[in-house]
Amino acid sequence: MAAPVSRLMTRVFRAVGCRGLATGVAGSPWRLHGAVCLKRPAVLSGSRSAVQQEVDELLQQIDMEKSLYSDHELHLTMDAERLRRMQSDAYDSDDEGQQDIVTAQDLEDKWEQKWREMQLAPKITEKHIEALFLGNAPCGFYKYKFPKMMRSEDVMGAKVFFFKALLKSQSLLPNKKKGEYVWVSKDELKDYLKPAYLSEVNKFVIDI
Repeated sequence: MAAPVSRLMTRVFRAVGCRGLATGVAGSPWRLHGAVCLKRPAVLSGSRSAVQQEVDELLQQIDMEKSLYSDHELHLTMDAERLRRMQSDAYDSDDEGQQDIVTAQDLEDKWEQKWREMQLAPKITEKHIEALFLGNAPCGFYKYKFPKMMRSEDVMGAKVFFFKALLKSQSLLPNKKKGEYVWVSKDELKDYLKPAYLSEVNKFVIDI
């Protein structure tokens, strides 16, 4: 889920072109705002607890003890055997044939290079991104009053209407304004939202 840090989910919904949210009923003391609950496939996971870490290590140990050698591990064994023969006095290069030999270490170096070149999706993203909105009807609502010094006869507070959207962009660029948006899970929302605001958001956010 994408959540603003400083002004979480309280931006005026003008960029999407929804005029109904930009203008309210004449004489209404409430300003209308739109907020987007933007979701993307889970590519990040939270930190493991001590118990989860211990269980994971135990399962890996059991899997290691009961598993067979993989093709790559067999390749490493063959390379070690070939190196042993090459270092012996009785080695004959004709025994290896004329084909080029690709060692397991060559493959690991190739994979390592691909890993360095791979770009992972950042947590902070650009605000102008492509998204698919799930209908035109809001999925949630929150109302709050402005501080007394900001109130007047014409302005009392704001009403925020929430809309759901799915991320379509594949390439996510860091936001130019640091801290404006951040990708968080449902459990992490409490670190960014006030209790009353969080209570309304939790009504429509599904953690999957």
